[in-house]
Amino acid sequence: MQARIAMQRSPGEPDTKSQESEEQQSKTSTNYYNYNYGIGSFGLQGNVSLVPKKRTLEGLNSLEEVEAEEETRESTPVSSESLSQSEPKSDLTETTDESYNEPRPLSRYGELLKQRKYVLVLNEFANHYFNDKTIYYMDNDLSLDERLRLSSINFYNECPAELVLEPYVFSDEVYSEIRKWRRALLVKREFFQSPITIQDPPTEDNLFRRDLGTFLLNLRETLDRPLITNSYRQSEIDFSIQNIAILFRFVFNSKSSVNVCWEEPFKVDKVDTEKMVRTDFLLYDSIQELGCGEVKLNCTDERLNEEDRARLGESLKKQLHYRIKQAKSTKEFYTFGIFVVDDIVELYCSSFSKEKGYSFVLLQKIVLPTLMASYTSLEESLEILFNFKEMIKNSQQDPLDYKMPYVHYKYSNYFKPTISFIKSPN
Repeated sequence: MQARIAMQRSPGEPDTKSQESEEQQSKTSTNYYNYNYGIGSFGLQGNVSLVPKKRTLEGLNSLEEVEAEEETRESTPVSSESLSQSEPKSDLTETTDESYNEPRPLSRYGELLKQRKYVLVLNEFANHYFNDKTIYYMDNDLSLDERLRLSSINFYNECPAELVLEPYVFSDEVYSEIRKWRRALLVKREFFQSPITIQDPPTEDNLFRRDLGTFLLNLRETLDRPLITNSYRQSEIDFSIQNIAILFRFVFNSKSSVNVCWEEPFKVDKVDTEKMVRTDFLLYDSIQELGCGEVKLNCTDERLNEEDRARLGESLKKQLHYRIKQAKSTKEFYTFGIFVVDDIVELYCSSFSKEKGYSFVLLQKIVLPTLMASYTSLEESLEILFNFKEMIKNSQQDPLDYKMPYVHYKYSNYFKPTISFIKSPN
């Protein structure tokens, strides 16, 4: 009994166990965390002590008062001063050890890749009218029109009325033969050329009908050709041979005064520091070059197509200077270009005059009719191509003008140089 009485606490005596419980609770409210961060090539370690400061709830008489006080505390915004006071203390610093390597400043190499060095040249006239070799820098992001203006070329994507290509009209027998070939293709039947009454000597129509029959047979072979695999993607060289060469061989055949030569660099006088420019094919006659062309296939980047169009315009201008140098009349102040991109054929004309300077004109766009998806446009495309060839023939030198004097001296003050890119040093 005395032992139990001794263990009882008098009313005024403090409760030791309650104090120990509160101290334990206070200790558990203080949390210590160990941080270990791996940042780059160095590590940071620190001990952070979080000791939240809480407002005491002693003196509140009821549970309702306690809840009201908690709601007031949550809704009251915390000032920046109190935040700075309650911010955890840390051993982290803003400095690093010697293992940290500060990044080097960016070089200008990326900017240099956006530019190319070029000079303005007039080599076609042996620099007789122009002799400036100043090095300039061209931004690769220039548009087609801006790029051509560097060479004083005016680009027109709408054809003027005087240069519009009207459809060439064939004979009824030609249209009938093409329809016969198309029906045979649709029903998968062999095609045989219709008999031709050959005159002696053969007329132009006889020769044309013969060449048309050969072209249609070759085109049928191209369209019937099986693919290597279902996922086969045609290469540019195969595309040029199978789908473009057979068409050009028919339009610009050996009997024509305009011919095509593949993979031949056009005539140009240049110094060793200038880059060689090579187009995919040339248009020429027995005297001189009349134009050139480019082929693009499976190119999804329109900027690369614009680069080739600009190069075509610049090449045509240089060829134009050679024609002017040999010209006996102003009707020869023209060169002609063809740009084939996938199933579209773009026809161009480059010209020179005192009044307008240098012009690079998009005459017309037609469908390439030698593909399975576009052979139904064969008549329309041939009509435009043959009229294009007539335009080229009309610009050729007349044999009667052979003894006439050259005319380029009258225009020497109007000639402008063309850009020529400089080779990169080895």
